[in-house]
Amino acid sequence: MSFGPNPWQQTNWDWRAAGNFIGGGAALRALHVFFNPKTSWMTREAVAATALFPVGMAAAAGAHLGVGAAAWPAALLALAFIYCQGRMLQAARGIAAWREPLTVALLIGTSLAEGAALFWLLQPWHGQGGTGRALLFGVLLLARAAVWVGYRQRLAGRVAARARAALDRAGRMLLVGGTAVPLVLLAAGLGAGVASTALAALAGVLALAAGAYLKFTLITRAGYNQGFALKEVPVRGARRFAG
Repeated sequence: MSFGPNPWQQTNWDWRAAGNFIGGGAALRALHVFFNPKTSWMTREAVAATALFPVGMAAAAGAHLGVGAAAWPAALLALAFIYCQGRMLQAARGIAAWREPLTVALLIGTSLAEGAALFWLLQPWHGQGGTGRALLFGVLLLARAAVWVGYRQRLAGRVAARARAALDRAGRMLLVGGTAVPLVLLAAGLGAGVASTALAALAGVLALAAGAYLKFTLITRAGYNQGFALKEVPVRGARRFAG
């Protein structure tokens, strides 16, 4: 990593850092993540995740047994988890693509759309569907696209050229392959009979892949530090600054 006035890409969070964190020699230090709930969004994320896993498993078991008591608690915990993740990104003030306030809404919007996409992808196994759920899926896709467009407009002229190119590439995939095409497939499936299951599953695959690629790009390709600029610099041997 190089430092200086020009934007540089955040590359600390790669597989090496993850391996060092997971397989480090002081494993119990991982518990320190729970020590700062008043100030740390990572602590809040860890608390939400700790509760989410057992409640999510209970919700999955309940769905299999026909008992839905844990479904809403699991959904709320999942929403809290992704909200904390969004706030963690937004707190990275030196990275223009992350500190944008709409980053939180973008992560929530794409997560909700991807959750609905996963529902339709798995429809051949759980057998649930219906026009109402298909319409809700379409609304979530459109909402995600709208948040993305607003987010991208607010970033205009504020991110490094490489970050902008990466985001635009992921954005095109989101709007076309992850929104327009799935909406066409959903509309075609409304009167397609048996084929509607396959069309809905394909729509789910496309929407899920586009959202995942967008988040991958946001973290690994658009994480450029903004750099810095000095309006005045000191002049050696003189009590003045050069403009």
